[in-house]
Amino acid sequence: QSSHDESQSEPLPTLYVGVGASAGGLEPLEQFFGGIPGDSGAAFIVVQHLSPDYESKMDTLLARCTDIVVRQAEDDQLLLPNSVNILPPRHEIAVQGNRLILTEKSRGGAPMSIDHFFESIAKEHLEKSVAVVLSGSGSDGSKGLVEVHQAGGLVISQDPDSARFEAMPTHAIDTGEVDLILEPSEMGTAITDYAKGSTLDTLLERYSRPTDWKQNTFRILDLLRIEHDIDFKLYKPATVRRRIERRLNLLNLNQDAYVDRLASDRDEVTALYQDLLIGVTEFFRDPEAYEFLARRVVPELVATALEERREIRVWVAGCATGEEPYSLAILLREAIADRDISVKIFATDVHRDSIHQAGKAIYLKDNLRHVSEARFERWFEKVPEGYRVVEEIRKVVYFAHHDIIKSAPFTRIDLVTCRNLLIYLRPQTQMRAISLLHFGLRKDGYLFIGPSEHLGEYDHEFDDIDRHWRVFRKRRDVKLINPTPGNPLPLQPATMQPRTDLQTSTRADSAPLRPTDLLPLYDSLLARYMPAAILIDSSGTVLHTFQGAEKFLKVAIGRPSGNLHDSIQDDLRASLRVAIRQVSQSNEPSEFPLIHCRIGDKNLNIRLTVSPAPHRLSLQSSSYMLVLFEETSAKEQKRREASAEAGDAAAMAPVSANTVSERHIRE
Repeated sequence: QSSHDESQSEPLPTLYVGVGASAGGLEPLEQFFGGIPGDSGAAFIVVQHLSPDYESKMDTLLARCTDIVVRQAEDDQLLLPNSVNILPPRHEIAVQGNRLILTEKSRGGAPMSIDHFFESIAKEHLEKSVAVVLSGSGSDGSKGLVEVHQAGGLVISQDPDSARFEAMPTHAIDTGEVDLILEPSEMGTAITDYAKGSTLDTLLERYSRPTDWKQNTFRILDLLRIEHDIDFKLYKPATVRRRIERRLNLLNLNQDAYVDRLASDRDEVTALYQDLLIGVTEFFRDPEAYEFLARRVVPELVATALEERREIRVWVAGCATGEEPYSLAILLREAIADRDISVKIFATDVHRDSIHQAGKAIYLKDNLRHVSEARFERWFEKVPEGYRVVEEIRKVVYFAHHDIIKSAPFTRIDLVTCRNLLIYLRPQTQMRAISLLHFGLRKDGYLFIGPSEHLGEYDHEFDDIDRHWRVFRKRRDVKLINPTPGNPLPLQPATMQPRTDLQTSTRADSAPLRPTDLLPLYDSLLARYMPAAILIDSSGTVLHTFQGAEKFLKVAIGRPSGNLHDSIQDDLRASLRVAIRQVSQSNEPSEFPLIHCRIGDKNLNIRLTVSPAPHRLSLQSSSYMLVLFEETSAKEQKRREASAEAGDAAAMAPVSANTVSERHIRE
């Protein structure tokens, strides 16, 4: 300590605890300080990413959660035991001895204020330093916590499963230097024990969680993703774990045995998949909610459609076996009566079997318990398998396989319903789903969600129509979707499910073309006119192979990776690597005008060109690349030879694989 600090009359803190948080950090901070007793003796310093134009109220908010003194940090401020010190906006913070040092923060650049502070407490206070990483995007904190760990201090990370934004905790854990992975509410007890003399070994024994369950869960979810193309890591882990445990109990297996069973039994993978997709639905579920829609929302949709002379468009996201879209179709048909208004209801779900069942529109009497006698007589007909929705209702509902997170949203929608789906998703995934639903709605369009669901950070983008039944109206046309390099806006179109009874065939010729209707035409045109080429992303993953390019690929031995570097013919691999690297660096096309290679039993001369393929939704124009293969004809080869004889030999000389490999190694 400095002589200035040694002369102070105040006692020194037992620990110096740096708490780093970013996006979604308020809730875990409240939980964290709610678990800190008033006599821990530690000094807490909260370092949170804040907008430079935002005046922080964090001290007021946290003061409600704890009896510890909470204050906004000031330069040269003395650190006291049992105090919480909040970083103000537009500043960096560090410790020197027992005092805080604040400096003006320069604008621009990635925020690394958490790293900076962790490094300072590690240097000044060694084993008395504690680094805590809470919810946030980015990787700030993951470098500084290594310094704390190496100095003998304690490093704690929020469990990513409980974080609204899991990037910061995940990056922290990936360093391998995190001692404890806990819920925010559990951290206070661990820090207090450490402050009162508990050793790290004691803490590890007391608070560490077994990793085998999490590791086995990841393996199980990977098997599900491979088999059914759905990422259950985006779902709340508690829900996923309960469903897996249910299968374990049914089969009387432990975790390891169940993973082995899944690896060899596709039927069990499908059974677990169906268990995880909780499809609880029935006709007119929550009758009072439908009465509210019929009284308040549907008349406005009908009036607007008449006034603007357009159709009514509805999207039911997570439609399960179809009861809800058919219920809405009945509600709209009753309101429209004999007026000339067209209705389209897009009903989507990620579960293909449910979509197939919904298309049949046949139900048992138990599914119809909320259907009034008058509606039952008017809108259902008896068939051998049960009761089928009548043709008049069936023809306005279009079913599609669709993942609300990965697939492109439907657009120009008047009413979106997404009931009891969002609650199963992680918080960050919920917000992404809401942003996509918001994108699909017209201005003043309605959103109808489940009673246990909320709009979170997008609450201000909707007007409350009925808080009890969770009906909202879109306030304005504004882009809420912010693609990131690892999470771009999805572009996978929905695949429309054909009718099993062909009742829509009479309408097909008159229906307007949707973008998805043109996809087969685009494919045929590309196959006819596109030269041999392969579309890849920046990592080399093959996204599309155009006709004629297959001859330049080979089947790799072992498990296919989907990466072009692994499947390209050997004589072209080195040139491809160099060209992709040059495009990544310069964002300009890279060409090898003449490469000698052997394809099958033929010697060919190939011009290889890699060009950036810009996309309006990609942050980097070189995120996608087009690899073009052009065979050089005999006439072209003679022209090149003539150019070489005229003195341009260097430019026209063939490129061998060895030459390119040597060039690549030198670079």
